[in-house]
Amino acid sequence: PSAEPVRIREGGTERPAKLIVGLTPFLPEPELRREFAPLLDYLGAKVGLPVEILKAESYVATTRLFTDYKVHLAVLAPFAYVRAKRDHPDLILLATHIADGSSTYASYIVSRDDAPYNSVEDLRGKRFMYNDRASASGYLYPLAYMQALGIVPEKFFRSLGFAGNHQKVIDSVLKGEADAGAVASTVLTMMRNENPEARRLKILAKTGRIPYDAYCASPRLDQALVDQLRAALLDLSTRTEEGRRVLQGLSSINGFVAVGDDHYDEVRRVARMVEGNTTLP
Repeated sequence: PSAEPVRIREGGTERPAKLIVGLTPFLPEPELRREFAPLLDYLGAKVGLPVEILKAESYVATTRLFTDYKVHLAVLAPFAYVRAKRDHPDLILLATHIADGSSTYASYIVSRDDAPYNSVEDLRGKRFMYNDRASASGYLYPLAYMQALGIVPEKFFRSLGFAGNHQKVIDSVLKGEADAGAVASTVLTMMRNENPEARRLKILAKTGRIPYDAYCASPRLDQALVDQLRAALLDLSTRTEEGRRVLQGLSSINGFVAVGDDHYDEVRRVARMVEGNTTLP
Protein backbone atom coordinates (compact mmCIF):
# COMPACT_ATOMS: atom_id res chain seq x y z
CA PRO A 1 0.00 0.00 0.00
CA SER A 2 1.12 3.58 -0.66
CA ALA A 3 2.54 5.61 2.18
CA GLU A 4 0.42 8.25 3.91
CA PRO A 5 1.06 11.76 2.58
CA VAL A 6 3.59 13.82 4.48
CA ARG A 7 1.91 16.32 6.81
CA ILE A 8 2.95 19.94 6.38
CA ARG A 9 2.03 21.87 9.52
CA GLU A 10 -1.71 21.25 10.00
CA GLY A 11 -2.56 20.19 6.44
CA GLY A 12 -1.50 17.35 4.15
CA THR A 13 -0.71 17.21 0.44
CA GLU A 14 -3.99 16.45 -1.34
CA ARG A 15 -5.46 18.94 -3.82
CA PRO A 16 -8.63 17.29 -5.16
CA ALA A 17 -10.13 17.81 -8.62
CA LYS A 18 -13.34 18.97 -6.91
CA LEU A 19 -14.23 20.02 -3.40
CA ILE A 20 -16.75 17.71 -1.72
CA VAL A 21 -18.54 19.38 1.20
CA GLY A 22 -20.53 17.53 3.84
CA LEU A 23 -23.52 19.28 5.42
CA THR A 24 -25.23 18.43 8.70
CA PRO A 25 -28.94 17.83 7.97
CA PHE A 26 -30.38 20.37 10.42
CA LEU A 27 -32.90 21.27 7.67
CA PRO A 28 -34.51 19.16 4.90
CA GLU A 29 -32.24 18.75 1.88
CA PRO A 30 -33.85 21.33 -0.47
CA GLU A 31 -33.68 24.06 2.18
CA LEU A 32 -30.17 23.00 3.18
CA ARG A 33 -28.89 23.28 -0.39
CA ARG A 34 -30.65 26.60 -0.90
CA GLU A 35 -29.04 27.95 2.27
CA PHE A 36 -25.48 26.82 1.56
CA ALA A 37 -25.12 26.82 -2.24
CA PRO A 38 -24.11 30.52 -2.54
CA LEU A 39 -21.46 30.15 0.17
CA LEU A 40 -20.01 26.97 -1.28
CA ASP A 41 -20.01 28.40 -4.82
CA TYR A 42 -18.10 31.38 -3.41
CA LEU A 43 -15.52 29.11 -1.76
CA GLY A 44 -15.12 27.07 -4.93
CA ALA A 45 -14.52 30.22 -6.98
CA LYS A 46 -11.95 31.46 -4.46
CA VAL A 47 -9.89 28.26 -4.62
CA GLY A 48 -10.54 27.46 -8.29
CA LEU A 49 -12.37 24.16 -7.77
CA PRO A 50 -15.87 22.93 -8.54
CA VAL A 51 -17.92 22.09 -5.47
CA GLU A 52 -20.16 19.09 -4.77
CA ILE A 53 -22.55 19.13 -1.81
CA LEU A 54 -23.04 15.89 0.09
CA LYS A 55 -25.88 15.89 2.61
CA ALA A 56 -25.59 13.16 5.23
CA GLU A 57 -28.56 11.20 6.53
CA SER A 58 -27.93 12.16 10.16
CA TYR A 59 -25.68 14.31 12.33
CA VAL A 60 -23.43 11.35 13.17
CA ALA A 61 -23.33 10.30 9.51
CA THR A 62 -21.92 13.74 8.65
CA THR A 63 -18.91 13.21 10.89
CA ARG A 64 -18.52 9.68 9.56
CA LEU A 65 -18.37 10.95 5.98
CA PHE A 66 -15.81 13.48 7.03
CA THR A 67 -13.59 11.29 9.18
CA ASP A 68 -13.70 8.52 6.54
CA TYR A 69 -12.27 11.11 4.09
CA LYS A 70 -15.31 11.00 1.81
CA VAL A 71 -15.59 14.80 2.02
CA HIS A 72 -12.94 17.52 2.07
CA LEU A 73 -14.90 20.09 4.04
CA ALA A 74 -17.75 19.77 6.49
CA VAL A 75 -20.02 22.09 8.40
CA LEU A 76 -20.35 20.28 11.71
CA ALA A 77 -22.95 20.99 14.37
CA PRO A 78 -21.24 21.86 17.67
CA PHE A 79 -21.92 18.57 19.49
CA ALA A 80 -21.03 16.57 16.38
CA TYR A 81 -17.80 18.57 16.13
CA VAL A 82 -16.59 17.78 19.64
CA ARG A 83 -17.25 14.09 19.03
CA ALA A 84 -15.40 14.19 15.70
CA LYS A 85 -12.48 16.09 17.23
CA ARG A 86 -12.26 13.53 20.04
CA ASP A 87 -11.97 10.68 17.57
CA HIS A 88 -9.80 12.55 15.04
CA PRO A 89 -7.61 15.15 16.80
CA ASP A 90 -6.00 16.23 13.51
CA LEU A 91 -9.33 17.59 12.22
CA ILE A 92 -8.71 21.18 11.05
CA LEU A 93 -11.04 23.82 12.47
CA LEU A 94 -11.15 26.66 9.94
CA ALA A 95 -13.69 29.05 11.44
CA THR A 96 -17.13 29.50 12.89
CA HIS A 97 -19.74 32.04 11.89
CA ILE A 98 -21.25 35.08 13.53
CA ALA A 99 -25.01 35.58 13.19
CA ASP A 100 -27.07 38.49 14.47
CA GLY A 101 -23.85 39.85 15.94
CA SER A 102 -23.21 36.81 18.15
CA SER A 103 -21.01 33.70 18.07
CA THR A 104 -23.68 31.69 19.94
CA TYR A 105 -27.33 30.75 19.48
CA ALA A 106 -30.04 29.43 21.78
CA SER A 107 -31.89 26.18 22.30
CA TYR A 108 -35.66 26.42 22.85
CA ILE A 109 -38.36 24.09 24.05
CA VAL A 110 -41.58 25.05 22.24
CA SER A 111 -45.25 24.15 22.13
CA ARG A 112 -48.27 25.51 20.26
CA ASP A 113 -49.61 28.79 21.58
CA ASP A 114 -53.08 27.28 22.08
CA ALA A 115 -51.73 24.51 24.31
CA PRO A 116 -52.26 24.83 28.09
CA TYR A 117 -48.54 24.67 28.92
CA ASN A 118 -46.49 27.48 30.41
CA SER A 119 -43.36 25.61 31.46
CA VAL A 120 -41.58 22.32 30.87
CA GLU A 121 -42.97 21.03 34.18
CA ASP A 122 -46.46 21.27 32.62
CA LEU A 123 -45.51 18.62 30.04
CA ARG A 124 -45.70 15.59 32.35
CA GLY A 125 -47.31 12.68 30.51
CA LYS A 126 -47.12 14.48 27.15
CA ARG A 127 -45.36 13.67 23.87
CA PHE A 128 -41.93 15.25 23.32
CA MET A 129 -39.89 15.53 20.12
CA TYR A 130 -36.10 15.88 19.92
CA ASN A 131 -34.12 16.55 16.75
CA ASP A 132 -31.11 14.18 16.72
CA ARG A 133 -28.98 12.65 19.48
CA ALA A 134 -25.93 14.48 18.11
CA SER A 135 -27.72 17.86 18.06
CA ALA A 136 -26.72 20.33 20.77
CA SER A 137 -29.83 22.51 20.55
CA GLY A 138 -32.22 19.72 19.61
CA TYR A 139 -31.11 17.22 22.25
CA LEU A 140 -28.06 17.83 24.45
CA TYR A 141 -28.88 21.23 25.96
CA PRO A 142 -32.63 20.54 26.43
CA LEU A 143 -31.72 17.28 28.16
CA ALA A 144 -29.30 19.12 30.47
CA TYR A 145 -32.01 21.67 31.24
CA MET A 146 -34.50 18.95 32.12
CA GLN A 147 -31.99 17.07 34.25
CA ALA A 148 -31.37 20.27 36.22
CA LEU A 149 -35.13 20.32 36.96
CA GLY A 150 -34.95 16.73 38.17
CA ILE A 151 -36.81 15.45 35.11
CA VAL A 152 -35.98 12.01 33.71
CA PRO A 153 -37.48 12.30 30.22
CA GLU A 154 -38.05 8.55 29.74
CA LYS A 155 -40.23 8.54 32.86
CA PHE A 156 -41.66 12.06 32.66
CA PHE A 157 -43.04 12.03 29.10
CA ARG A 158 -45.58 9.66 27.62
CA SER A 159 -43.42 9.31 24.52
CA LEU A 160 -40.12 10.57 23.10
CA GLY A 161 -39.25 10.87 19.43
CA PHE A 162 -36.43 12.02 17.14
CA ALA A 163 -37.55 13.99 14.08
CA GLY A 164 -34.16 14.15 12.34
CA ASN A 165 -34.06 17.90 11.71
CA HIS A 166 -35.35 21.08 13.32
CA GLN A 167 -37.99 21.81 10.71
CA LYS A 168 -39.55 18.38 11.28
CA VAL A 169 -39.61 19.05 15.04
CA ILE A 170 -41.51 22.28 14.40
CA ASP A 171 -43.87 20.59 11.95
CA SER A 172 -44.62 17.75 14.38
CA VAL A 173 -45.58 20.24 17.12
CA LEU A 174 -47.69 22.36 14.78
CA LYS A 175 -49.53 19.28 13.48
CA GLY A 176 -50.20 18.00 16.99
CA GLU A 177 -48.04 14.91 16.53
CA ALA A 178 -45.99 16.07 19.52
CA ASP A 179 -47.01 18.33 22.39
CA ALA A 180 -43.62 20.03 22.59
CA GLY A 181 -40.17 19.84 21.05
CA ALA A 182 -36.59 21.08 21.16
CA VAL A 183 -35.36 23.40 18.39
CA ALA A 184 -32.57 25.82 17.51
CA SER A 185 -33.45 29.48 17.90
CA THR A 186 -32.07 30.19 14.42
CA VAL A 187 -34.37 27.69 12.73
CA LEU A 188 -37.40 28.86 14.71
CA THR A 189 -36.71 32.44 13.57
CA MET A 190 -36.24 31.29 9.98
CA MET A 191 -39.47 29.29 10.03
CA ARG A 192 -41.43 32.16 11.57
CA ASN A 193 -40.22 34.43 8.77
CA GLU A 194 -41.14 31.96 6.03
CA ASN A 195 -44.20 30.20 7.41
CA PRO A 196 -46.92 32.14 9.31
CA GLU A 197 -48.01 28.88 10.96
CA ALA A 198 -44.70 28.74 12.84
CA ARG A 199 -45.64 31.97 14.61
CA ARG A 200 -48.15 29.87 16.54
CA LEU A 201 -45.32 28.36 18.55
CA LYS A 202 -44.52 29.67 22.02
CA ILE A 203 -41.26 29.25 23.88
CA LEU A 204 -41.60 27.34 27.15
CA ALA A 205 -37.89 27.41 28.00
CA LYS A 206 -34.55 28.70 26.77
CA THR A 207 -32.10 25.96 27.61
CA GLY A 208 -28.70 27.60 27.00
CA ARG A 209 -26.38 29.43 24.62
CA ILE A 210 -24.41 27.26 22.18
CA PRO A 211 -21.43 28.08 19.93
CA TYR A 212 -22.26 28.04 16.23
CA ASP A 213 -21.21 25.31 13.78
CA ALA A 214 -17.60 24.38 13.10
CA TYR A 215 -16.36 24.75 9.50
CA CYS A 216 -13.71 22.06 9.20
CA ALA A 217 -11.21 20.76 6.67
CA SER A 218 -9.71 17.33 6.16
CA PRO A 219 -6.14 16.95 7.48
CA ARG A 220 -5.28 15.39 4.12
CA LEU A 221 -5.83 18.65 2.23
CA ASP A 222 -2.86 20.56 0.88
CA GLN A 223 -1.76 23.25 3.34
CA ALA A 224 -2.01 26.01 0.76
CA LEU A 225 -5.60 24.97 0.02
CA VAL A 226 -6.42 24.92 3.74
CA ASP A 227 -5.03 28.44 4.06
CA GLN A 228 -7.02 29.61 1.01
CA LEU A 229 -10.26 28.20 2.39
CA ARG A 230 -9.75 29.75 5.81
CA ALA A 231 -8.86 33.13 4.30
CA ALA A 232 -11.91 33.02 2.00
CA LEU A 233 -14.22 32.43 4.98
CA LEU A 234 -12.60 35.10 7.14
CA ASP A 235 -12.78 37.65 4.31
CA LEU A 236 -16.53 37.16 3.91
CA SER A 237 -18.74 39.69 5.67
CA THR A 238 -22.08 41.43 5.18
CA ARG A 239 -20.14 44.70 5.39
CA THR A 240 -19.34 44.19 1.68
CA GLU A 241 -21.64 43.87 -1.33
CA GLU A 242 -20.19 40.44 -2.17
CA GLY A 243 -20.70 39.29 1.40
CA ARG A 244 -24.33 40.40 1.44
CA ARG A 245 -24.95 38.55 -1.83
CA VAL A 246 -23.32 35.32 -0.63
CA LEU A 247 -24.76 35.33 2.89
CA GLN A 248 -28.27 36.60 2.23
CA GLY A 249 -29.87 33.18 2.66
CA LEU A 250 -27.73 31.87 5.51
CA SER A 251 -29.83 32.46 8.60
CA SER A 252 -28.69 36.00 9.41
CA ILE A 253 -24.97 35.16 9.19
CA ASN A 254 -22.84 38.33 9.37
CA GLY A 255 -19.45 36.75 8.67
CA PHE A 256 -16.82 34.35 10.00
CA VAL A 257 -14.20 34.37 12.74
CA ALA A 258 -11.25 32.14 13.53
CA VAL A 259 -11.65 30.26 16.82
CA GLY A 260 -9.66 27.66 18.68
CA ASP A 261 -10.88 24.24 19.69
CA ASP A 262 -11.55 25.60 23.19
CA HIS A 263 -14.45 27.60 21.71
CA TYR A 264 -16.43 24.35 22.06
CA ASP A 265 -15.36 23.48 25.63
CA GLU A 266 -18.77 24.45 27.03
CA VAL A 267 -20.40 21.86 24.77
CA ARG A 268 -17.98 19.27 26.14
CA ARG A 269 -18.82 20.30 29.70
CA VAL A 270 -22.56 19.90 29.08
CA ALA A 271 -21.98 16.53 27.37
CA ARG A 272 -20.00 15.24 30.35
CA MET A 273 -22.67 16.44 32.75
CA VAL A 274 -25.54 14.90 30.76
CA GLU A 275 -23.96 11.65 29.68
CA GLY A 276 -21.31 11.12 32.32
CA ASN A 277 -19.06 10.98 29.28
CA THR A 278 -15.48 11.14 30.50
CA THR A 279 -14.16 10.35 26.98
CA LEU A 280 -14.81 13.93 25.85
CA PRO A 281 -11.65 15.92 26.74
